[in-house]
Amino acid sequence: MRDTRCCGIITRVIRSILQDFAPPLNTPTAVTIREFICSEVLTACITSVHEPYFVDMQKDLAQLIASIWILYGPSSSTPRSVMLSLPGMTEQRVASTETALMRSTSTRQQRALVLDLLEGLRGVSIAEQGKILATREDRRKARSAMQERYMTTEMEGQQSTKVDINEGPDLGGVADLFG
Repeated sequence: MRDTRCCGIITRVIRSILQDFAPPLNTPTAVTIREFICSEVLTACITSVHEPYFVDMQKDLAQLIASIWILYGPSSSTPRSVMLSLPGMTEQRVASTETALMRSTSTRQQRALVLDLLEGLRGVSIAEQGKILATREDRRKARSAMQERYMTTEMEGQQSTKVDINEGPDLGGVADLFG
């Protein structure tokens, strides 16, 4: 569902209950819930990280992904399998991220590791999608072409048209507003 508030609440709720189903609790119900979280919730988080709509939620989603992987990864191969199923993921990238996650104690570092792993899959905000990313050289060339056009116009001796300030609407009333 495309609702940032709902997504924010559910990520916090799921993060708060992850520890309740973590090993050493190995009842059939706990194992089933763990596997559901490792497959369905993890997949939903990755999908949301990819969505441009949830760009503002990427840090929270990355933290949830890291928490699931850290808590359930040692007892289940599903988080690793889900990551390996993503396009462009290699065994080496996933393994090195997993090792770094298991060693890390900082939530900020864990989040950064997951965001780095998912870099090619992360969504870009709608505002960013519309921007034209030009290199400095391209901007310089465009500016040079514009400057050249004005320079050649002046050099060819073309007369510039003068603007008569007395033509146009009477703006005296507007000037009185500021006076």
